[in-house]
Amino acid sequence: MHAGVGASYQYMLTVAHCTAWADNQSIYNGAGAYMGYSDYVAELITANYDLALIRLGAGKTGAGKIYLTPPGDNGFTNKTVAGYAASGIMTGAEYCVSARKLSPRCGVFAGSQSVFCTALCTYVIDVYNNNYNIFCHGDSGGPVYYYITGYPNSVIAAGLVKGIYTNNGAQCSNFGAISGVSTAIDTVGQGLTITLG
Repeated sequence: MHAGVGASYQYMLTVAHCTAWADNQSIYNGAGAYMGYSDYVAELITANYDLALIRLGAGKTGAGKIYLTPPGDNGFTNKTVAGYAASGIMTGAEYCVSARKLSPRCGVFAGSQSVFCTALCTYVIDVYNNNYNIFCHGDSGGPVYYYITGYPNSVIAAGLVKGIYTNNGAQCSNFGAISGVSTAIDTVGQGLTITLG
């Protein structure tokens, strides 16, 4: 169910596997508060991306912020999202992640594109850090971003956590996969107001 171009809805990005790979699912945040409905999942899955939009519910607005709250911290330190990485994820570049378990942390280095299979197989960018874990199970949908030189309070949205690679059942890993923000905007973003934070 799409709102259509020019409608007054706002959208937020997430990963499709957090929406059970389906449109029109009720979406709640980590604290259990209602956010809205999943939308454009079918179009993004057809393009082989684990991405979805959340059509924000009545009274919900996108803040355009990435929250940098470590586990157990009740504060809400945040950075303003100044835009998105329109050219996609760059191989060898360093990114940061703010997800649920280990975040926030930088030192997330981009590798090459590959295919990651869970319930469905989708394109991803492999990411890694040779010295420490970068994310854990439960971090899916967390924003991946980078800082703007000279603007310490602003970031550029680059991707979303897709998952981790592990062959020993570990809950956290130094090797994982992300979905790029630019692919969602290029596929369905024309004419929509999409919040990147």
